[in-house]
Amino acid sequence: MHLRSSMDSLERRMLFAGDGLSARYFDNLDFTGPSVARVDATVNFLWGQGAPLAGISADTFSARWTGQVQAKYSQTYKFYVDANNGVRLWVNNKLLIDRWANSWGESSGSINLLANQKYDIKLEYYEFDNSANAKLSWSSSTQAKQVIPQAQLYSAIGTPVPPVPPAGEGNGLSVTYFNNVDFTGTRVTQVNTNIDKNWGNGSPSSDIVPDTFSARWSGLFQAKHSETYTFYTISDDGVRLWVNGKKLIDRWVAQSANQEFSGTIALVAGKKYDIRFEYYENTGQASAKLLYSSPSTPKAVIPASSFHSYLTRFAAIGDFGDDGPAEADVAQEVKSWAPDYVITVGDNNYPDGSASTIDRNIGKYYYEFIGNYTGIYGPGASENAFFPVPGNHDWRSPNLAAYRDYFTLPNNERYYDFVKGPTHFFALDSDSLEPSGNSDTSVQATWLKSKLAASTSPWNVVYFHHAPFASGSGEGSSPALQWPFRAWGADVVLAGHEHLYERIMKGDFAYFVNGLGGRNDFDQFGTPVSGSVARYNSDFGGMLIQAADDVITYQFINRAGTVIDIFTDDSP
Repeated sequence: MHLRSSMDSLERRMLFAGDGLSARYFDNLDFTGPSVARVDATVNFLWGQGAPLAGISADTFSARWTGQVQAKYSQTYKFYVDANNGVRLWVNNKLLIDRWANSWGESSGSINLLANQKYDIKLEYYEFDNSANAKLSWSSSTQAKQVIPQAQLYSAIGTPVPPVPPAGEGNGLSVTYFNNVDFTGTRVTQVNTNIDKNWGNGSPSSDIVPDTFSARWSGLFQAKHSETYTFYTISDDGVRLWVNGKKLIDRWVAQSANQEFSGTIALVAGKKYDIRFEYYENTGQASAKLLYSSPSTPKAVIPASSFHSYLTRFAAIGDFGDDGPAEADVAQEVKSWAPDYVITVGDNNYPDGSASTIDRNIGKYYYEFIGNYTGIYGPGASENAFFPVPGNHDWRSPNLAAYRDYFTLPNNERYYDFVKGPTHFFALDSDSLEPSGNSDTSVQATWLKSKLAASTSPWNVVYFHHAPFASGSGEGSSPALQWPFRAWGADVVLAGHEHLYERIMKGDFAYFVNGLGGRNDFDQFGTPVSGSVARYNSDFGGMLIQAADDVITYQFINRAGTVIDIFTDDSP
């Protein structure tokens, strides 16, 4: 496990700080007779023929665990009790399991829980004779089945979980103003404390024309209450609003001032949600305002204290270098995000990775990000902001020569690492032609394991071409690349190769397949692999990834600007 920096917030360090459940063991089957109380870190006991503790008989005893449980995700949770003999389980005063009989084995029941909220829990158990055991586990669509850990159990006599701090440390949203209505042209980037703008007949900046400009605000919104929030826009002209990837308002038309539109979404107190607000001005007056309300919040302009700006924004594209309309559209969409830098997951130069095609396949569309650029399409970047990895098509150039001559990259240029803000990137070469190997015992893997162990960044992002897991009917999963990334300290894996988009969750660890960057074909899906939660192959697009010290958000956005999938990790 890699070291985490002191940038971890107090909220994150304290959010899951349980001490276990309050337990009382009774010498009789019916919760009577002599009893012994203690706090159990978890419920995971195999007493066999023995007694649970001194003072309690080995047979005909009972036990009751009480306290609270705290989920990490807002999902349906399944609770499991594996016991010999009788068990009963209540969560939030709902009886989920009622097997009060001389039996053995596992029973289960389900309930919807909200992330970070505490719920009362009570587990009762009795042992009649012979072998004795009791185990309490859970699972959800994101949470792999596990014994409920101590950190998420709170005893009645233990230290209560600290309350989630109210919003109050926000700094506003990052905004990029564009000189054209379609998020192109001259750009000006700022941080706005709120969205309450009335430019009249003017513009946001002397570098932006008064009419036909556009703006995109992005960052995180932190809810103060676990309630349904209503968001409102008032604007002249068009507006669109997304919260947690859900489009709440879509009024992308010229309209006069003081027209109000709204949308609702249920949010959890203390949790940070991705928010994106887009606006365009047609002609005449220009204004934009964003408000909110909830049962506990009067309607008002959203204050800066509820907004948190990301520290870095980057794009990830894959299987893109084909010099066609699809690549052009994706590149335009990517540039509209105003990313700080671009990473690729390979197959940058179709069909054969040759020097004769590399500039028109890559530089033509992304020259402004490429350092030491020597192509014909523009001046390039003063500092490199384009970080590719090779794919199998790039390796068709002998010894990867065209790729290595075109880019200036760290280390040996085939695999390398770099740090941007709160994110440490590890770019790998997954191809079988890699001289340092592509197995989990290779020289390259040893390099990665050592680098991850030394990282002090909140987020460790590993990316390469061949997908460890994929549901595509063409290439599918690459078992040779199923390295123990999480055990080594990675937080996520990004890959491509399949010309589709997919998100696969192995527990709470995400694998992304991102191969829709512009190669003019789509792969089809076969049988979904275990953990596949999002699949898309209807249009081209790329990933927008934004990171702060305590949260990172991954979105796949197609070339029409539609958010197809969003995943937020707030557990650095």
